[in-house]
Amino acid sequence: MRKLISRWLLVFFVLIFFTNVAHTQNWIVGTNSFGADTSAKSIGTAGCNEFQIKTNNKIMLRFIPECKTPGGVKAPVILMQDGAVFDLSNLKSVPLSGHGGLIKDSVDGAYLEANLPSTGAAGMLIRTIQTTKFDVFGLRTQVLPSLGVGRGVYAEGGKYGNYSIANGSTSINSCYGAYGNALGTDGTRYGTYGRAVNSSSKVTNYGVFGIASGGKTNYAGYFSGDLEYTGKLNGVSDRKFKENIKAYTGALDKVKSLQVKSYTFKTEYNFMNLPQGNQIGLIAQDLEKVFPELVSNSIHPADFNPETNEKISDEVSYKGVNYIGLIPVLIQAIKEQQTEIEKLQNIKTENAELKVEVANLSKQMEDIKKSISAMKQSNNTEIKKDEAYLEQNTPNPFSEEAVIKYFVPNNADKVTIAVYDYKNRLVASYPITGKGNLELTISTEPFTSGTYMYELIVDGKKIDSKKMVVTK
Repeated sequence: MRKLISRWLLVFFVLIFFTNVAHTQNWIVGTNSFGADTSAKSIGTAGCNEFQIKTNNKIMLRFIPECKTPGGVKAPVILMQDGAVFDLSNLKSVPLSGHGGLIKDSVDGAYLEANLPSTGAAGMLIRTIQTTKFDVFGLRTQVLPSLGVGRGVYAEGGKYGNYSIANGSTSINSCYGAYGNALGTDGTRYGTYGRAVNSSSKVTNYGVFGIASGGKTNYAGYFSGDLEYTGKLNGVSDRKFKENIKAYTGALDKVKSLQVKSYTFKTEYNFMNLPQGNQIGLIAQDLEKVFPELVSNSIHPADFNPETNEKISDEVSYKGVNYIGLIPVLIQAIKEQQTEIEKLQNIKTENAELKVEVANLSKQMEDIKKSISAMKQSNNTEIKKDEAYLEQNTPNPFSEEAVIKYFVPNNADKVTIAVYDYKNRLVASYPITGKGNLELTISTEPFTSGTYMYELIVDGKKIDSKKMVVTK
């Protein structure tokens, strides 16, 4: 306690000294004219004036009352000038009710507590006014642990653990709402690490959530280097989001026109972290001629040193390929190819059947020749008048009509002439009602070109059969 009182007395005399040297207005110690607590020891002015502390005739610390705060800040402001340092490691004070932050003793070295009266108020407002071209920091922390885990900033909030806004002027090339840079030569480094863990079934967890809209080019996520994942990669495909749905055809011809290439990336673009070694894929300009909807104009952003804002690499415009969008096209191409295969298989089957039919026709022609030869030999044979018989049709082959002569005895009851194709399927049937020597005239109307067998059937018994050839 004695050490703390000595320190405050030293500060008190320093303030009195600078007040006499650098300010003509009288300072009031203890009770002041605007009704301060008489039990408190205070230094201040009765008017709306700024209070400054100087050393070597240079302002090190400025206390600005609310009535004169810059930029519409509605709270008292303390400004530290360049070169000023606060050592708060041993500072102790008693927390008081009010609106300003208070420093009190804790295991963290220094602890800032604020009782905020309204929405939008800040427990601690640090404002850095940049007047030179050099980079400045509103708040910079540094932790140098020899053991354990060091955290430069540990933030905890009811809704946002950390809420950052980058609002750069037009003279600033790039703005980063959050910029992560992991350095070191050992272990695993994470520039940005996102984790959302919750066992509740009512919660949806997003480890990292990005939104990009309103700009000339928008990427919710852009990765300069390889992208790996262990879960699923899903895209929006719900019917409720889609309209103008139509069947897609002609994929096979388009896919056949694509040219797959092997290649390597140029080393002059190594700063983009492109894949190394031999690659297999498509050339965007070639794909664009066939599937323009699967090619996009992309931009690799320029890179700047976060400390000096100096440009490291230029912006690069290039054409990108949506390889995932090719998957539905390939599916449709496979279906169209399968249809072509099935057509060819059907043609092959039909060709095989035609070969069998031609072979049967050839055999039938040989049989016809033999039948004609037999008929010539039997022309002089006497036909018995009391037995049924069947003669060869004339003409044979025929293309319009043919006549079949036959004999039916008087004792016959039911007589039919039936015609069968080469597969022994019944094609036509002609009932006979007369007796004696008769003739049947048939046309080619119920037949197709081919060889047929016709039979004379008397009372359910096949008496004779002949072959005939139909040509159309």
